[in-house]
Amino acid sequence: MELIVVGVDSTPASKRAVRWSAELAQSAGARVLAVHVVPSVLEWELAAVQVNSDPLIRQRREKLKGDWTKGLRTMRVPYSTRFVRGDPAKKLLQIAEKEHADLIVIGAKSHGRVHQALMGGTAHELANRAGRPVALIPARQTLEPELKQPARRPAGGRAAHRVGH
Repeated sequence: MELIVVGVDSTPASKRAVRWSAELAQSAGARVLAVHVVPSVLEWELAAVQVNSDPLIRQRREKLKGDWTKGLRTMRVPYSTRFVRGDPAKKLLQIAEKEHADLIVIGAKSHGRVHQALMGGTAHELANRAGRPVALIPARQTLEPELKQPARRPAGGRAAHRVGH
């Protein structure tokens, strides 16, 4: 493995994706390309209500070079950044293809069904169109479900009934 493309933004899932990518890159001797995509929809929405998007864009550029990539610097992983505008899934796919990335990593976000139906989802689009592995990293680590314990036999010799089992 030589290159990991990781999509970054301000979400907790993205922060975990950066940390996960850094750990993988460190163990594999790979480098990371941290990509932030400003969605075209956001810029259209701001323009529609006549809000100047320049301060927002400037702030996101600073965060890409600062807070959002801190985990890569902390782990001393070789990395670079890319700031682009457009559809997040399409841009990540284009960049991964152009750079011959071995893996695309993004933070997994949960959206409602209506949002998914109307807007689609970056994760869904990547999973269906990428010609390379895609890793979806959840915002928080989930715990393994507890293993079911066998029913204990009470003193009378009959198995105890466990509710829900």
